Amino acid sequence: MINVGLEEIGKRIELERVRLNLKNVDVCSKLDIHPNTYRNYETGKRDIPASLLPKLIYMGFDVMYILTGETLREWA
Repeated sequence: MINVGLEEIGKRIELERVRLNLKNVDVCSKLDIHPNTYRNYETGKRDIPASLLPKLIYMGFDVMYILTGETLREWA
């Protein structure tokens, strides 16, 4: 079983947001969540719900990378 920490996932969420040249406020608006909630996802203080992952995909986030550390291309 793979054990991935919330801090690792949070850091990859942040890296994807930066890669996409998005600001926190942009992501919060699209996810319809409070900025503090999103900050907690990026810092690993809170687990991001699976229900938000499709919205991240729609914005261009590589969710496979966020969850595993490997890009979707690497899995293909």
